[in-house]
Amino acid sequence: MSTKGREAAIRIVAGIVLGVVTAASSLLAGCGDSTTNAGYRLKGKVVDAETGERVSRETIYLHFFCDAIKAQKTIDRGAGSTYDVLMPQATIRVRVADKSDRYKLFEQTITLASKQQTFDIPLVPTHNIRLHGKVAGYRPPGPDAKLGDSVLFYFEHGGRAVAGPMAPDSDGTYSLYVPRGIITITAVNMGGKIKDPTVDLTGKTGKAHQHDIEFE
Repeated sequence: MSTKGREAAIRIVAGIVLGVVTAASSLLAGCGDSTTNAGYRLKGKVVDAETGERVSRETIYLHFFCDAIKAQKTIDRGAGSTYDVLMPQATIRVRVADKSDRYKLFEQTITLASKQQTFDIPLVPTHNIRLHGKVAGYRPPGPDAKLGDSVLFYFEHGGRAVAGPMAPDSDGTYSLYVPRGIITITAVNMGGKIKDPTVDLTGKTGKAHQHDIEFE
């Protein structure tokens, strides 16, 4: 190949390389943060409003709304305390519910100042107490019936239901959070009558109280 031919070939190869590099740079520039380009990214962690400690999401559902366009996303329960969500608009209503009733319902609307923002969600404790124990003396309706499939409990405080329906575990144990006061326990699909359907948790200062549910 002549000198001029080699020089032309070098210019062609150099042009191809330059084009590839330019295209890659443009792609990276456009997608350097693909999540924020696609919308507004809100992330952070769930914390206890009183102690500042992280709160596990094992019993917590996180809901995010852009009400103006009726968009919604939900993050289901899970391990850890962090969250990361991408929404189509900057104004986001955050709603957090704790199914264990350890924390009060949280709801707040925020407007992001940029495409990405950190927001730690502060949950206020209910200071409910964990009521737990065993179910004793219950007779399932059939030889193959399991305890958790044949009886359900409701827990009332001040004339209103605060928990339930709740089925005990297969080993006869139960555990849930209730207010500190007089709790009335009722059962459905039962094969007997509860001996003492009330438990007085007024003034209890501990984090948990054991109470076995006994049937006559």
